[in-house]
Amino acid sequence: MKAATQTRRLALACALLVVVTLAAYWPVFQCQFVNVDDPGYVQGNEHVLHGLSWEGVRWAFSTGFLGNWNPLTWLSHMLIVQWFGPDPMPHHIANLALHVINTLLLLAFLYRATGALGRSTAVAFLFALHPLHVESVAWVSERKDVLSGLFFFLTLLAYGSYVEESKVHSSESKVRGSKAKIFYGLALLAFGLGLMSKPMLVTVPFVLLILDVWPLGRIAPTAGGPTTLKRLILEKIPMVALAVVICVVTFSIQDRSGAMSSFSSFPLQLRAMNAIASYAKYLEKSAWPAHLAFFYPYPRSVPAGVFVVALVFLAGISYLAFKCRRQHPCLAVGWLWYLGMLLPVIGLVKVGSEAMADRYMYLPSVGLFVAFVWGVADALRGHASWCRAALAAGFLLVPVLAIRTYCDSLVWHDSGTLARHALEVTTDNAAAQICLGGSLFRQGKLDEAAGHFEEATRIAPGYSRVWLYFGQAQLKQGKPKPALESLRTAERLDPDDADTCLYLAQAYQLDGDTALAVRYYRRSNELEKDQSLVLDNLAWLLATAADPAVRNGTEAVQLAERACELTHYHKAICMGTLAAAYAEAGKFELAAAMAERARARALENGNKEVAARNEELLALYKAGRAYHEKP
Repeated sequence: MKAATQTRRLALACALLVVVTLAAYWPVFQCQFVNVDDPGYVQGNEHVLHGLSWEGVRWAFSTGFLGNWNPLTWLSHMLIVQWFGPDPMPHHIANLALHVINTLLLLAFLYRATGALGRSTAVAFLFALHPLHVESVAWVSERKDVLSGLFFFLTLLAYGSYVEESKVHSSESKVRGSKAKIFYGLALLAFGLGLMSKPMLVTVPFVLLILDVWPLGRIAPTAGGPTTLKRLILEKIPMVALAVVICVVTFSIQDRSGAMSSFSSFPLQLRAMNAIASYAKYLEKSAWPAHLAFFYPYPRSVPAGVFVVALVFLAGISYLAFKCRRQHPCLAVGWLWYLGMLLPVIGLVKVGSEAMADRYMYLPSVGLFVAFVWGVADALRGHASWCRAALAAGFLLVPVLAIRTYCDSLVWHDSGTLARHALEVTTDNAAAQICLGGSLFRQGKLDEAAGHFEEATRIAPGYSRVWLYFGQAQLKQGKPKPALESLRTAERLDPDDADTCLYLAQAYQLDGDTALAVRYYRRSNELEKDQSLVLDNLAWLLATAADPAVRNGTEAVQLAERACELTHYHKAICMGTLAAAYAEAGKFELAAAMAERARARALENGNKEVAARNEELLALYKAGRAYHEKP
């Protein structure tokens, strides 16, 4: 009877979690892609936009695109496109669905490990509704957070089953031992899949070790403790080895892609001081989630007073957790979970230019929630009136968090809304200026966009991308000379950036220097292979340039054919380029046929301008004349 009652309560808790979480995150159903990372992960990624394919799988496992190796994340995006198309809503629904599943898995693990349904449910509600997690759920590019979270919680559940089987000593020990190995294998598999979703999970073996202390109870304060501890450490070696391999792969890719910041940009002392300050700041935002932003600018310096206060505060909590480790092991375990899981992204190894990020707290915050809920429950044990008051406060906290999460989800509706909010709650935020400038740029508000990009160059003059974006806006404004100055500054700051070379080529082309344009198109293609835009632009120039020294029909055909292959012959503009290349190579029948296909494709896509251009050129190719021979 008691078991049935508990089952009904568990089912009710799960139902409430699902309903309340969906209600809190309802705005994400209307969210668009944002111009921060989403173009690279989905919106403008041709490998993803073509859906799931063997070529896509090969690319996902071999690429270090955007400075990370997370093949399962790429495959998940491809799968959504394959099933539902490139619209943003399915991608947002997938993120939210994963977050809901993660919440239920967390509840399942805690309840199974502790038997405390009420406390486990409280932690699950905090995880589901805390505003710090909005970034991970509402940002399509952060699929890696919720996907790695799925495999993390599956790892915990499989490991918990392994521990249960390992504790059984009976006549069926061989059967039990076999089951234990299966569950350990499942835990190792889930851990590996999680690492392939986001390498931040490298500290999971450490988390499992502290869970062995509590709530799994595998290490007892007895004389046999050290021997048991040694065995449990050895037990984690396969997972540690797997984590080391992923670390090596990730560091190699990040270093090769230029994602890792040098010590000259971010000195070790500044990194260490910012790391300590960030640990304290994350605690503050966990307790009072105000002024959240998608990007927090890296400080030029950390005031000594801030550093000392943060260090003393963290040391004090660590001391209390250690002192209470026997009577209240939940406090030590939760605190170490928080410190350990956050360590890979705390900034000692610097990737990116942000000081901290809300998304980094998606899994580390669970440790804080566990310590808080179990700590409060232990402190109030035996005080019925205080327990009732705490329970009432908990019930009131749920709608408060849900409303706050709902409001924060609205911030992610589009790039403009996101950037304006960040500018309101932070200062000197170059990333937010770029985000807002990009939004205005896409709306055709070029002067306003250029103004925000120019402000970004003032805030971060040593960051190459701000000069790149400023140069793009100037180029679109029809100002090739100022654009060239901005783009040359970007090149000086980062000579190996493929995008900078691409836009330098476009600026030189607009300025009439076709030889330099060809040179920079080639350089962009060398730095990053198979960019359809680069291949198409270069092929067009080689096929249509007035300068005979530049024209090369044979190479133009090769490049244009590759661009059409990459776009699966779906882009009329690439097909038109291929037609021009065929004509320059003297293949006029092929040129005419391809121009006709390009015209039909353009009409199908509703692009009347491109269709009209190809119709005009069709007559030229039928007459046996190349583009540069136009009357």
